[in-house]
Amino acid sequence: MSGLTLLELLIACSLSLVLIISLTASYLTAYQAQQIQSAFVTQQEQATLVIQRLNLILRSAGYHGCGASNDRLYPKIEIKQINHSDSLTVWQASHNRVTVMDNMKNFYSIRVEPEPHLSIGDQILISDCETVEMGQVREIVFEKNQQILLLSQPLNKLYQRYAEVSKIAKITFFVSESHKKPFYALYQQINAQPKQEWVTGIKKINIHYDHDHNSVAIQLTFSPNFSFLVKHWYSYVALRN
Repeated sequence: MSGLTLLELLIACSLSLVLIISLTASYLTAYQAQQIQSAFVTQQEQATLVIQRLNLILRSAGYHGCGASNDRLYPKIEIKQINHSDSLTVWQASHNRVTVMDNMKNFYSIRVEPEPHLSIGDQILISDCETVEMGQVREIVFEKNQQILLLSQPLNKLYQRYAEVSKIAKITFFVSESHKKPFYALYQQINAQPKQEWVTGIKKINIHYDHDHNSVAIQLTFSPNFSFLVKHWYSYVALRN
């Protein structure tokens, strides 16, 4: 029996090494492609989620309960510049409302249900499905399972029992530095509550409000680290009348 010569052994080792390197390179290429594809899918899902949630909120812009329409009551949306990016503020009445418990005796105070609680300084809407007005809570007195809302300014009408009182929500969206530095993120803030991070990796948001067609065009720009295949994401939202 004859064994392998030294030359044959070196050739076999070299071929094995070449094969291992080729397989490793193929695996790394496939892994990188899978990572890019996964990042792309994640980015698409994030963008879709943001647009869907923005659509829902934008379509509620200007909502003020069952009262007659009054576009001058408060702005539907406001667009400003924050950190070299557009910010969007949507005004709407909260769907968590309270009912007036007794007919109003004066133009400054309203007796409403005890829940949900309102706070001093809250901007509110009161509506009886014929008229809607805006006011601000100056003081709250709790009495006999009721909240007595004392207003900063008088209303123009004495509202009757079963009218609705809603808190005005100002929902602001803006881009700011994420806690996952050095990335940026899209944030949401409701009134003076702490801001909430929505999606990491969004560097900029551009918003155009078309007053004539009552619609909003939104463009999201992703950070380079998060943008393998898609640089921008667009949406066109028709607001409710």
